[in-house]
Amino acid sequence: FFLWRAAPSSGNFLSCKFADRYISINETLDGVKKQVASVRLSTSISSAVLTGTNVRMEANKNRITCSRTGAEDVSYTISDNHLMKGGIGISNWFTVPGVSTLDLRSVKVVGI
Repeated sequence: FFLWRAAPSSGNFLSCKFADRYISINETLDGVKKQVASVRLSTSISSAVLTGTNVRMEANKNRITCSRTGAEDVSYTISDNHLMKGGIGISNWFTVPGVSTLDLRSVKVVGI
């Protein structure tokens, strides 16, 4: 699943992608996507998600950090002003249509 920064409808946003064995930060500018930072995990997120896990996205001025409890953080310094506007949102997907679920037990948004 993704946590994203700025409005995806604008075509300019950053996302924290939480996948099986890695966390990455992906940048989309004017519809062009690229991975800008990542960290490989020693434990699978898939198994952690089954039992519950905490993920975090922090956007502080021109720096974005993505993390999961018990894993190394991955950070990126934002260089384009278009990516420093907007909020933080959640997106979920799965490769089989109709077989995706996202169960949020709590969401916390705090100002820095």
